Amino acid sequence: MTGEIKRVKSKSPDTIVDSVFSWIDEKPLDFITYFVIFTGLLIRLFISLKSNGVMHPDEIFQGLEMAHYLTYDSGVIPPEFTKENPAQPSYAASRSWLFPLIFSFIMRVGEFFNLDYHTGILPLIRIVLAINATLLIPATKKFAEIITDNEIVGVLTAVFVAFWWRIIEISVRPFTNSFFLPMLFYGLYRMMLVLKKGKVTGNDNLIIALFVGTTTYIRLDLGIVVFAIFLVTFNVNKIRYYLYFLVDGIIGWMAGILVDYSYYGRFFTVPINWASFALEYGDRFGVEGRMFYYEELIVKDGLGEWLGMCFIVFIFSLRITRDISILKFEMKTTNIKSGYSALFIANIITWAILSNFWVSESHKEVRFMLVGVVLLIMMISVASVLLIELVLETLDVICEKFNVLKPKSYEFKYWIIKNGILFFICFLLINQSFQYNEDRGYVESFDDTNKALMYIGKQDDVTGVIVFLPWFLSGSYTYLHKGSDVVIQYGDLTMGQENDENKKVAINLLLHWKIGNYLILPNYQLVNNGDILGILIDNNWQIETVIDGRAGVWKRIL
Repeated sequence: MTGEIKRVKSKSPDTIVDSVFSWIDEKPLDFITYFVIFTGLLIRLFISLKSNGVMHPDEIFQGLEMAHYLTYDSGVIPPEFTKENPAQPSYAASRSWLFPLIFSFIMRVGEFFNLDYHTGILPLIRIVLAINATLLIPATKKFAEIITDNEIVGVLTAVFVAFWWRIIEISVRPFTNSFFLPMLFYGLYRMMLVLKKGKVTGNDNLIIALFVGTTTYIRLDLGIVVFAIFLVTFNVNKIRYYLYFLVDGIIGWMAGILVDYSYYGRFFTVPINWASFALEYGDRFGVEGRMFYYEELIVKDGLGEWLGMCFIVFIFSLRITRDISILKFEMKTTNIKSGYSALFIANIITWAILSNFWVSESHKEVRFMLVGVVLLIMMISVASVLLIELVLETLDVICEKFNVLKPKSYEFKYWIIKNGILFFICFLLINQSFQYNEDRGYVESFDDTNKALMYIGKQDDVTGVIVFLPWFLSGSYTYLHKGSDVVIQYGDLTMGQENDENKKVAINLLLHWKIGNYLILPNYQLVNNGDILGILIDNNWQIETVIDGRAGVWKRIL
């Protein structure tokens, strides 16, 4: 933006406080950025460290549980990590071991420093997740800044990414959908930097290979974002740099392929099986309609009005500048308006493909579209800055026509209006974020069950555990953390009124499973199953503690 107030350097500061205020005065945008990153880190640390339950079982069985298996040789292996599945071939070897290896490394670091598993290693993992989620703030700032050539856009993007509740909520969880986003956007930033400076270095190649190539191998659908950015920034005169990027991507994929080959014994099986299973069996895990993401993330989350503003600003920007070079797919981000055109079209491409990712795919979850939310938030940031420019340009015309303001008051007028609108927009979106988080709620399930598993895991006399819960909705060994000699058996009484056989299995466990001496029985499992209490008491089970007033921990007295 033009019209910045010129600042005169102050005298040499006498104290540390003077130095800080001098730095703030000279570089206010840097101060805001660091403040936002620090505040965003505190929020993410708080939410991550209080997370004992799960939003979705995938965060256990595609990351933490497999890491526990790699580190301690005990854990429940889901079908997608098995080598073979004759009944459903694509439901095997469809997940990369690279993701659980990250958490396994953290566990081994904790073991090296002799940290207690429950009070040291698990919190350490949560801290790493919070730090990684925070890195998305500077990564998106850099990407938005370079694609629009505007520092204020970058800072505003950092503010919105730091405080939008959906991004916070999902990014602190161990999902592949969110974990690799900071790396992806920083890798895209380095690609844009190479295109801008017309020079590629070894560091650029390494970062792009790891941060773009490997992440798109692990999470194939993230490649759609890379494809969208490629389309809107393509410049035929810089074709050789795109060839470099292609080679870097292949190297990143090869790293993932070699790691998975060491576990599965087959090359290139993960991306093929992942896509094949989603195409063939996706409807087994959900039946959401085509408009699910729009309704959930735009309408219900309250981003519809912001999207409307983005569209209006886009139309006016094109009309005023007549800058439609981006529609010819030429890299011309010499000003904010052409950069906005690139982001706007990249959003359309990403949302159009991801929200319709395989027409038959009815399994949809909001975390699948988190990258689209980040892009949309970025677009809102650019539209907000462009809106201010449009307002100021209009005021300039009015002032010039009616001679309302004298020239000497221009800078002050510019500063007041620009920062006033910026503050109002930031306040509006952040306030809306907290409001929607309060209204829609912080989603975390089975917190009591996992705390109960942690409680049992700290006992010395555990021989086996019965968990009255669907097996895929608890933390298993991740939270129990006992050796492979401890057996977990699962039952589910909530199906008792619909499936008598299910209740018979549960009762049989209580009567005849002599290995186990601990039981987790959430209160809601007793609805319409009150007779289970009598069976427990008659067979020497005694209540030991109740977790959060919801989940009872029982022990068999032998």
